[in-house]
Amino acid sequence: IMNKGYFEIIRAGINTTFQDQGRNNLYHIGIPFSGAMDNRNFLLANKLVGNKLDSPVIEFAYQGPLLKLKNGSVNFAITGNVSFNILRKNSKIEEGKCFQSYLLENEDQIDIIHTKNSVFGYLAVEGGFQIEKVWNSYSVNTKAKIGPNNGEKFSVNEKIYIKKSKVENFLEKKLDYSALLEKTIRIIKGTNFDYFSEEAKNKFFNEEYQVTNLSDRMGMRLEGPKLENIVNTNIKSEGL
Repeated sequence: IMNKGYFEIIRAGINTTFQDQGRNNLYHIGIPFSGAMDNRNFLLANKLVGNKLDSPVIEFAYQGPLLKLKNGSVNFAITGNVSFNILRKNSKIEEGKCFQSYLLENEDQIDIIHTKNSVFGYLAVEGGFQIEKVWNSYSVNTKAKIGPNNGEKFSVNEKIYIKKSKVENFLEKKLDYSALLEKTIRIIKGTNFDYFSEEAKNKFFNEEYQVTNLSDRMGMRLEGPKLENIVNTNIKSEGL
């Protein structure tokens, strides 16, 4: 890998991993699905840099990574609702825009500062990353320690190798992303929907709830008005 282009991780971010569309049909042997948390933004990131739609991308949560490019140039795009800067090697700081492709030159840096009003963001590079599939997917599942990078999230000083080290003809692509911000959360009734009183159901649909930090790939914990359960004090966990 001597002359390969790579990102050097100067700051890893809170939860930065490789993701693709996940692992199908392996539940029977206890291998979880994994995959990108926000499928639309994952697909759009790949589309903006001309990749196959299931190419692996870097997914980050809340605070993203600070990456320095070595040995080459890359075409990249970031999707989501994300605040990021491009630090050019001449010390010029460029404010990045989501849903737009950029050319990054040797020694330039991408500083993904944080996501805004959302948790996940995506970074795709043209040609994808130099990694191997595990159980037929590039997705990392940190709880099960499955996937590239030994099933771990990224840490500082690691190197992320890029398949295509040089951009021949850079073409800027962009999307109007204001139209892509989803304002509605759809609800599907769970098997225990009838455990709740009519009052509790009305509360859930009409009162305000906030997503807490106790959120992961399994689910989100909400904070808000308490819901009355008229059948049982406890609801057993079920496979999803």
